Amino acid sequence: AQSLPPLDTGHAGPIHAAVLDALGCRLATASSDRVVRVWDVSSRKLVTELKGHRGSVWSIAWAHPSHWALLASAGEDHSVIFWREAVGDWLQVHQTELPGSVLAVSFGPWEYGLQLATACSDGRVVLLTLADETPPWLAGETSQHQQGWQEESFDAHEGGVFALSWGPATGSSASAATPCASDVCTTAKIWPRRIVTGGADCRVCIFEHDMAAQKWIEQHCFPLEHTDWIRDVAWRPNVGLAANTIATCSEDGCIVIWAQAIADQPWLKQAQFRSDAAVWQLSWSLTGSCLAASTSAGEVQLYQERLQGDWERVDYTENQQDAEKKK
Repeated sequence: AQSLPPLDTGHAGPIHAAVLDALGCRLATASSDRVVRVWDVSSRKLVTELKGHRGSVWSIAWAHPSHWALLASAGEDHSVIFWREAVGDWLQVHQTELPGSVLAVSFGPWEYGLQLATACSDGRVVLLTLADETPPWLAGETSQHQQGWQEESFDAHEGGVFALSWGPATGSSASAATPCASDVCTTAKIWPRRIVTGGADCRVCIFEHDMAAQKWIEQHCFPLEHTDWIRDVAWRPNVGLAANTIATCSEDGCIVIWAQAIADQPWLKQAQFRSDAAVWQLSWSLTGSCLAASTSAGEVQLYQERLQGDWERVDYTENQQDAEKKK
């Protein structure tokens, strides 16, 4: 691993989100100053400033590269804005107003089409889906495109939804999955849409879309292991295994890793760690073998899965010092 020098973003307020795109080429940052900034990672230069929000921007997300250079931002002003990179410029291609402040956004797996899940302060999860196969902005249209978007929602947590994460679309045992709405289902076995959520009620739940009933249903709620607000949830990336793994963290400083050996089997607590500070954000490595957790103390903790299947905390600083001594 390589430690890079800090990036001075120039934001005039606290930074609430910093997200790399799927290729690791662009970094987007969002702040209380109502501005989203996009950076070129290799040159560390500012690419553009995106202004359109009327309040703090709390969450940002990049779409899969198959959906073009598309970025979503949301926050305190109840609005979700979609931005697209055009030749030499960035365009605002769609804006949606929701009933509550938006605390988190996440694009779904590309197999489901272009879908964005939003966690709202009113306790609902709202999903925005682009129905058009070829949106007008691909043909060079520069005005906001308000048509072709579909909205669906479901109630998730009393007091507000603070975090959400999509389940992987594919898996080694996905042959048992029911059909989904995407055309890709005709050539591949993929799971129905699944989202894990966490909220102000200290609960973590999995919701699944029932195609037959055309609605989202609560599939599973985990035992109460957290005693304070759920700050983040993260579904482990699929690495060709039948198992499912979900990590959760809370204001209480607790991190819990849940595992399901195979679909329809019970979820079991695989590991639990405690921090001296609130844990605010989780992120899996691409292979799912390492989990990073950021805390309110400005610390990033790393957890690694061992060959035996259990988890241990990795002290990156000590490992780095040991490596330097051996040089």
